[in-house]
Amino acid sequence: MTRVFAVLMLLWMIKGPMAQAAEAAMPRPAETELPVASQSDTSAPVMEQPGKAAPRRSSIMQGIPLADKESIGPLVSALGLAALALLLGGAWLSTRIRNEEITATGAAWGAAGLTVGVGLMVTVGLSWELQQRGLMAPGDAALPLAGGTITLLLALYLSTLIAQHLRTQAIVAAGKVALLESEHQFRNILKNAPLGFHLYRLEANTRLVLTSANPAADVILQRRHAECLGQTLEQIFPTLNRSGLPKIYRRLACEGGVHRSEAVEYRDPRINGVFEIVAFQTMRSVVAVAFADVTERLRAEQALRQSEERFTNVFMSTPDMMVIWRQQDGLLLEVNPGFEAITAIAEPKRWAAPPWIYGFGRIRPTRRGC
Repeated sequence: MTRVFAVLMLLWMIKGPMAQAAEAAMPRPAETELPVASQSDTSAPVMEQPGKAAPRRSSIMQGIPLADKESIGPLVSALGLAALALLLGGAWLSTRIRNEEITATGAAWGAAGLTVGVGLMVTVGLSWELQQRGLMAPGDAALPLAGGTITLLLALYLSTLIAQHLRTQAIVAAGKVALLESEHQFRNILKNAPLGFHLYRLEANTRLVLTSANPAADVILQRRHAECLGQTLEQIFPTLNRSGLPKIYRRLACEGGVHRSEAVEYRDPRINGVFEIVAFQTMRSVVAVAFADVTERLRAEQALRQSEERFTNVFMSTPDMMVIWRQQDGLLLEVNPGFEAITAIAEPKRWAAPPWIYGFGRIRPTRRGC
């Protein structure tokens, strides 16, 4: 806006000289000499010839008073200088603000000072012009007072507006920097996490498109996810619909929340395993899926359960006496039915101490070689 105003003022500066030059170049109509009447013909009226206009004594410019023509130049020069100062000052402030060499308060004060300077120049020039034309008395202070008041109010408004605008820009820029730093940290975490991560973006409320995957996902699933970017969830995992997870992912992308599945079995021609999955919304229409291959862990847990079942069967079915006790104090933890049959002690685990302490005393280890 400032530059547009300055350009208009510069055009106004050159308008006067151009108009004068154009009018000087126009051909002037020839003046017609009137016949000189003799003394005897002084009473005779001068008759105009029909169809001919009255001769023009002078041009249009000759009708403008000399004082008016002389006063136009200084006024146009003052306004032009004000426009030029406004243009240069605005460019200087813009450059300093872009280079972050000036704060919001400094920019506001600079704009206020520039506005006051231009306003005072215009007020003084207009007052001088009106005095030259005789439209304002030399001692009249009404116009300078009104111009100064309007200039100060305009400067205050512009300084407040510029300061608020620059502060808003600073807040937005700081928010963008914080967002970029947070995104960078999040990507570093994903890159170095031992869990596999998939990021899906929901498009058209139906398509979950893979947008990112970390290196751990390549290792766990034994495939290059860079080749899968831009594909839908169903294209990457064609048999996943049986588990109902795609529907859950779409709901999370729209509504937010967290979903956890401890054991999801998945099989296709390339992948065969059981996975623990945690899915959550990172931002609107974006869902993150963290997963780990728990196939080996589940196999180990199953083998342990089977071993415990076999041991329990042997422990409870053997006719020999079998006891499980705590080594620190010898407290009974478990006895089999053979113990009760041989010792005739019913429910020995309810005793405060092992039964052989009462029957045989505490057995102490002996030294070797004695």
